[in-house]
Amino acid sequence: MLGLLWPGPTVESASDPVSIATKAAFVSGQHFSFKDERPGVFKLQAFDEHGATFVEHVVGPNFPASHHTKFDDLKETWRKYKRKLQASIDCAATDPHTVTGHELLAKEAIKATVFTELMDLGKQYADCGQPNVQFYLHPSEVRAKTAAKKDEIKLAPTTSFGRIMTRKSPGSSEVITEDGPLYLEAPTKPISDDSKEWKKYCVFAAYWWVSTSDEQSDCNMKYTKVNVDSCTFCVLENSESVKAFEKLVVHEAPEPSAKRAKR
Repeated sequence: MLGLLWPGPTVESASDPVSIATKAAFVSGQHFSFKDERPGVFKLQAFDEHGATFVEHVVGPNFPASHHTKFDDLKETWRKYKRKLQASIDCAATDPHTVTGHELLAKEAIKATVFTELMDLGKQYADCGQPNVQFYLHPSEVRAKTAAKKDEIKLAPTTSFGRIMTRKSPGSSEVITEDGPLYLEAPTKPISDDSKEWKKYCVFAAYWWVSTSDEQSDCNMKYTKVNVDSCTFCVLENSESVKAFEKLVVHEAPEPSAKRAKR
């Protein structure tokens, strides 16, 4: 029994191998693994006069292995298992989290459709959008590069995939899908006119650079709905002829003021 005489045994405990093992952290019902890295996790099932019996923790129909270790060999053979035990997951509980029932995955699939159709729309407008405008910073705005007749300038709300949202926010652009509305937010704009400082995730989409005014008489752009396969997007078109270098402005009614709280 000298192998189990770890520091400080009393006269009484020295005569009781189970007591010695318990004080050395070998407690019945707890789990252990082999120190030599053999596979498996084992529960200390019970003590007998010669040592301890360890039964493998098994999930499923497999028959658990059993190991008996003498008292003197416990410390050199086993170490306490401190991780979580393997558990079986209820298959029925996973249904709402699989490809056929996962709500968030379904929304991501809808977003993917919106993004694909948005890119298609941007390509359709490639000749009547960006080539006809000039970007400016400080303040940011967009102007007609050349004179354009009514409806010749068409701007799509191009943005990155991560800017497709399920909730409306100030300045977002609504997209109507077969499954309900989604909302496009402006992509990241550059903060410098030096192209060397532009981040790779910056997106130049003139739609988001058009200025706004609450005075209709100051505006030369209008919002128009356009269908692309399964989605309807809100685009911008010039509502009248514009001159070269004329700033593009769209009407945007001011937000209603908050009502005063009743006293």
